[in-house]
Amino acid sequence: MALALAVGFATAQDLQPLPEVSGPVVDTTGSLTTDQIERLTSELRAFEQRKGSQIAIVFVPTTLPEAIEQYSIRLAEAVKVGRSKTDDGVLIVVAVQDRKTRIEVGYGLEGAIPDIVANQIRREVMNPYFRVNDFYGGVRAGAAALMKRIDGEALPPPWQGDAQTGQTSDPMQWIIIALAALFGFGGMLKRALGRVAASGIVATVIGGGAW
Repeated sequence: MALALAVGFATAQDLQPLPEVSGPVVDTTGSLTTDQIERLTSELRAFEQRKGSQIAIVFVPTTLPEAIEQYSIRLAEAVKVGRSKTDDGVLIVVAVQDRKTRIEVGYGLEGAIPDIVANQIRREVMNPYFRVNDFYGGVRAGAAALMKRIDGEALPPPWQGDAQTGQTSDPMQWIIIALAALFGFGGMLKRALGRVAASGIVATVIGGGAW
């Protein structure tokens, strides 16, 4: 048992570290120019704002000793692309030295992008560019094909509050909205009941809300 645990620990230690994914495009291999990264990032962010779904592209040198399938799942679980309740994220992993590509699709998009479609996009849309070392052309064409499929899927609309939950997460926004409504209501009361009576009612409501 102790020997088995030691072997398992050593294997885990040998796994490739996961890159920090701080934006839609992460290139740890130098396969893309700065301008190409900026253009891809702009296109993917515009798509997220329009549709709500997220697409992330990650370049790594190698996934060995893991197969790219296991590595991409491990990365997807750590990064959590897409909205948590909808699970509508897509992760494209390109292992440059291994000459391997993988598209991981969230459960919320499996109707629009089943495995057979993801593999088709990888083989028929992206790989022809990769064969001539045009990595930018490959991931851009792949992302465009994925966006076209996602556009046909009925998803919750994008929300300007919490991108993960689809709800406004800042309590101050609710306070401002409530106060605006309250002051408008107070003006109506003053016209209907007079200043003294209206002030008493508004004060009572504010006190109850604060409590």
